Parts: sequence; C-alpha cells; structure tokens
Amino acid sequence: MVEDRVDGIDRYRGTINASVFFAIALFAWTHLTTTVFAQDQKATDQELKAGYCLGYFKARSESRRSYCAGRDGTPAACPSNLAQQQDEQVKRITLYLAAKDFPNGAAIAAVQGTNDWHQCIQGLATSEMQSCAASCFARSSKAADDISRCTKMCQPETCTRGATCETMDYLPY
Repeated sequence: MVEDRVDGIDRYRGTINASVFFAIALFAWTHLTTTVFAQDQKATDQELKAGYCLGYFKARSESRRSYCAGRDGTPAACPSNLAQQQDEQVKRITLYLAAKDFPNGAAIAAVQGTNDWHQCIQGLATSEMQSCAASCFARSSKAADDISRCTKMCQPETCTRGATCETMDYLPY
C-alpha cells in the first residue's frame, strides 16, 4: 500500500494527510503575509534622507571620477583620500539601506539627490554665482571662515540641501 501514496496524498481517496496540509497552509500564510507587509513598507524620514544622500553622493563621485580622468588623476586636483572618503560615504549609506530592505521611497529620494547634485554644479557655474563669490573675496576680512560663510550664501539651494548630507548624522550607526 506504500506505493499507492505519493508525497502524502492518497491516490485512491484524494485526501491529504494532516502534516502535508499543515505545511502547505503554513507556507501559504507566510507567503501572503510577507507579501502584504513588504508592499506596505513605507520609508521613514531617516530612510528618505539616506536615499537622497545616496543619490547625491553617487552623482558627486561620478562627477569626481569624470573630472579626475580628464586630468589624468593629477593628485593635486584629485586627492585619493577625498575619493576614499566619498566612496566610504556611499558604501555606508548603501549598507544601511540594504539592512532596511531598500524601502520604496528611498529610490525616489535617491533620484532627487542625483538631480540636486547636477543642479548644484550648474548653479555654481553661473555668472551670478561667480560675481557673488568674487564680492565675498573682495569684502571679507580674508579669514577663511568669513569667506566660507559668505560664499555659502551665494550657493544654489540644491547645494545647501546636499551639504546637509555631509554629517551623516541621519544614520543610526
């Protein structure tokens, strides 16, 4: 009679024994609940900020690589410790978001971070920015802090927003 049973199903009666039924029911319940909860996962503000900064930092790193490649990697223009620091920031945020299963909103925020980086660079190249920076150098006390404060007021909003990523205080570890 053993040959009449296949994987817990009695061929002649069409019934499933209790252990097989329980295993199927448990699998179905687990699959349904994890699917429902995974789709319902919303990104927290912290995760959105991490996603935004990831996009900003990735775009910045790509720009740096492109710039340095055009200068044959000249050490004065492209210090390796800066590249290493920027790559470490990208890695740290990526690992944080990976641990959070990349919430849905984080990817959208990353696109905004990338866009802000490009708009920041375009804004810094405008004649208005150049004039503002020149006036900062002309009227400041020549102290680095004074010049830095003044030029920050000249920056486009996208640069100011992206600069908030530098502290990395939005990550819990």
